[in-house]
Amino acid sequence: MVIAVGLKNDYHKIPGLKRLLDDPVSPVSTIYSPDYCSKCWCNLQHFQGGHAVFTFPKQAGKCSGAAQKIMYLAHDYWTRKKIQHCTSISYATAAQALFGVPKYAASLVKVAQQRDIAVNYSLELVEVTPKHAVFTGCGDQTTTLPYKLLHVTPPMSPPACLSTSDLVSDGYLSVDKHTLQHVRYPDVFGLGDCTSTPNSKTAAAAAVQSSVVSRNVVSKLNGRQLSARYSGYGACPILTSYKGGIIAEFEYDKKICETFPFDQSKESRLCYYLQKNIFPILYWEGIVKGKWSGPAVLRKIFHPFGK
Repeated sequence: MVIAVGLKNDYHKIPGLKRLLDDPVSPVSTIYSPDYCSKCWCNLQHFQGGHAVFTFPKQAGKCSGAAQKIMYLAHDYWTRKKIQHCTSISYATAAQALFGVPKYAASLVKVAQQRDIAVNYSLELVEVTPKHAVFTGCGDQTTTLPYKLLHVTPPMSPPACLSTSDLVSDGYLSVDKHTLQHVRYPDVFGLGDCTSTPNSKTAAAAAVQSSVVSRNVVSKLNGRQLSARYSGYGACPILTSYKGGIIAEFEYDKKICETFPFDQSKESRLCYYLQKNIFPILYWEGIVKGKWSGPAVLRKIFHPFGK
């Protein structure tokens, strides 16, 4: 059995959030659900200035970089509308860094500084009211931020069909982080966001994992040793404007694993064009159809002698 049930959004863990998300006139939205993406875009368009707050939870879920993408794109959009002079932006993250890999975190700190974005660390969103976002910080100290626009990255967890079974550990499917075989049931494999592997939960990671699982399942069915191994690869292209962004690529233990022959932590136009023109095709025609298992071949072409 192969399990890949993904994650669900736990709106109920933040009092007041679901009610305001469902309110069509409230300035509260999230891009982490197709139910609220259109509302998010409407909120950005109707925003006339004031304090905009973007949040990120302690328990990271699917595509953690998206929480910053929407913020940087909103900043660029409001700059083009010429309302940046009356706009302030805050990013409240429960983490202690802007990104889990120091190389890219350093670049994103510079991006935030250049755009006058106030970054607040160790703040966990615990309640949303029509005008205020309530956070807890170090020592359970409460911080309240007023807002005219609020984008929330909700806490996430595997669906009940998995989290209530004996296949899980700490709520996630317990698999070996290299073979992706279940640690107790050898006929069970897992991939994607629902697993316990300590990697970034992205589509790029799932693409590589699917190849590892398919090869190891065939080996298991034929009584052979599991030879395919997952390195923890994940990728996160983070748009920092309508002109460019950075492309984070890394493996377990925060090891850098970049594909292109340049420093991907620096903002580049290529990131924008990849995100706009290439990745949608790669997703729908490659990943979804099982024809794309990551950029390893491209990496060998660009770095024939290794890095």
